[in-house]
Amino acid sequence: MAVQVTPTDAEADIQAVETQEWIDSLAWVLDHQGPERVRHLLEDLQIAARRAGVRIPFSANTPHINTIPAHEEVPYPGSREIERRIKSLIRWNAMAMVVRANHEESGIGGHISTYASAATLYEVAFNHFLHGKSEHYDGDQVYFQGHSSPGIYARAFLEGRLSEGQLVNFRTESAISVGAFHRGLNALLPPDISILSVDEVALEFDSRRHNHGKHYRYSIWNQRVRPPDQVATTLHLHRRLDVLAMARAAQALVGTHDFASFRSASCERLTTVRTLYRCTVSAAPPLLHLDVEGTAFLKNMVRIIAGTLVEVGQGVRPPEEVASLLGRAVRPEAGMTLPPHGLCLVRVLL
Repeated sequence: MAVQVTPTDAEADIQAVETQEWIDSLAWVLDHQGPERVRHLLEDLQIAARRAGVRIPFSANTPHINTIPAHEEVPYPGSREIERRIKSLIRWNAMAMVVRANHEESGIGGHISTYASAATLYEVAFNHFLHGKSEHYDGDQVYFQGHSSPGIYARAFLEGRLSEGQLVNFRTESAISVGAFHRGLNALLPPDISILSVDEVALEFDSRRHNHGKHYRYSIWNQRVRPPDQVATTLHLHRRLDVLAMARAAQALVGTHDFASFRSASCERLTTVRTLYRCTVSAAPPLLHLDVEGTAFLKNMVRIIAGTLVEVGQGVRPPEEVASLLGRAVRPEAGMTLPPHGLCLVRVLL
């Protein structure tokens, strides 16, 4: 039979005094010998208690304790307001991605809750701890827990490292044929969106990395009046352009060159060397097309190339001058950055 012994008031007072003496002793050690000595004492006391047969409760969870005194905390290195706003956008995109995926297959809602519970941890790591690849460093190798992937993909999409098209490829164990997928997708999509082809690929296929480049097109409506249906997709230029001069200048850009002059001032790419397979200017008056194909592109690169060639077409600079801009690394020497609405990603080269 278990007997509970209740201390008398006098015994309780003595225990309280003894407890306070232990606390005061600990405070003295902390003040005179530092926290490291306190830690060793507590560890030794715990070991001695266990050897004496005292059962110390085990808990896998411990209360949060700020191990750094407030006066030693350094100021937060970033802007909390901006980072909170970015995190909110990423969480929204991640949720939208999961909702869309649930239309294809139900039961993956846990993915968004997993990411949401760790979003702050991930964002602080991305913004202040993790390092990307550089000339002298291979980059941190991070393996993210699979259920958090929507948040990681959403962040890459927000940074511009993944396009919406690259987010669409997916893996499935369904027995539905590729042709049935193709027909079904087009039957469900809005009338202004069409899937041209659906292909089965190897399990290790990555649409972002396993491609040979991209094909961009910049369109210009070169006539005094532009039809309303061309407003959203073409740049309107009234003055007649010299298409032959533009085409001649464009050929100088084909090949592997340093395109530092053809990037935005905010571009942070470590190398500005790029390879263009094709750079052509064609016309079906009054519509002009600049078609550029290459392995990779710098920020605003195609729009700056287009702006430079437009200046050639306007007679502002001779065609021969374009070749001299390669390798110069002086942004103002190249042409203007044309507006984005004339630019279109035609296809990814697989």
